[in-house]
Amino acid sequence: GWDVMVDAAALAPSGGLDLTRVDADFVSLSFYKIFGYPTGIGALVAKKEALARLHKTWFAGGTVRLVSDPRASTPVPLMVAKGSSQHWEDGTINFQETLAVRYGVEMMEAISMPRVAAHVEALAAWLSSSITSLQWPNGSPFALLPPVLPPSRQGSTVSFLPMLDDGEMLP
Repeated sequence: GWDVMVDAAALAPSGGLDLTRVDADFVSLSFYKIFGYPTGIGALVAKKEALARLHKTWFAGGTVRLVSDPRASTPVPLMVAKGSSQHWEDGTINFQETLAVRYGVEMMEAISMPRVAAHVEALAAWLSSSITSLQWPNGSPFALLPPVLPPSRQGSTVSFLPMLDDGEMLP
């Protein structure tokens, strides 16, 4: 009875996401995190049946519900039909930056996600090794790292716990 939402903003750009293997009702992603530009534009991928369960109760600021055209015999509701993706968009989309999405997708296809994932994995391994080698003057480790997983499992994030020179975790 629960809907499943996957925030793929960090995972999608580094390891890819196979939606045939992830049974999510909704998946969000950020184009900025995939190819660096445009900022502020992302996507919500949703199963049609999951989207149909949502109820939109607002339109922009919620003040305008319909517009009367003096040439029309009846007022025209402003909310777009629920079957349209435009139903979920309020205001004017960022049409200038939206054009950049196409070129970003083409660039990523040319580079290929496996090459990106291999590069991210190498960077994560280098960063983990570098952090692990840091020590306080007394020889205590500067940080503790959990095992680093491949980008397909954890995205491009490297987590660590900063430590004090007496071996205690930094509060």
